[in-house]
Amino acid sequence: MNPQDFELFRMTDVYWSMAWAIAPTVVALVVLIVLQVRRRRSGRIKPSERVGSTGMGKVAGALPAELSLLAGAGTGGRAHETLGEMFLRPTWGLRAITIGFPVLAAYFMTQMHAVDQLQTMPFDLILNGVICLLIFHVAIYTNTYELRYDGDCFAHRNWFYQRRQFRWSDILMIRHDNAYFYEIHTKDRRKAYVPKHLIGIEDFVETVQTHIALNESY
Repeated sequence: MNPQDFELFRMTDVYWSMAWAIAPTVVALVVLIVLQVRRRRSGRIKPSERVGSTGMGKVAGALPAELSLLAGAGTGGRAHETLGEMFLRPTWGLRAITIGFPVLAAYFMTQMHAVDQLQTMPFDLILNGVICLLIFHVAIYTNTYELRYDGDCFAHRNWFYQRRQFRWSDILMIRHDNAYFYEIHTKDRRKAYVPKHLIGIEDFVETVQTHIALNESY
């Protein structure tokens, strides 16, 4: 193979690699746009679309299109109900992301021979261990998370696995961070950080908005 053919082959390989890298994002973005247009034409506005963003959410931005599409699959579904109490759990897409991300991270670290390098760097080894613990914590928390609500209140577990209960009569405001959580504020300055990608979250958000309107009318 002469140098010109080799250079052409190399450039073609680079272009194919770039195409494979951006293709999932482009496809997911097109699907999200089509779904959004269809909702607008049908005149149906989801409750979540009426929720304002926090200041941090406006700066941080949303999830990448492909992750947003995957994590959001099932959010418009119906939550499980038992004796008048609704149970919301993470979508299968969000569960897959929190499990798949550590696997991909470990794979890339192995490919980059990061493990061999960290053996001679104690500080980096400690930092790597902390990051692994955080990723493991997020995976466990997300896959075991559950939110319950009825006619009087809603309850869930915070990041420290402590059960927190909030009465509807105390709810003051709801905002979202554009990517991961809804922030629900109460009159006594408490906050609940509720994951956005839960099965049945749209009904829950609508319930929150209804009670906020009732509380404002008193």
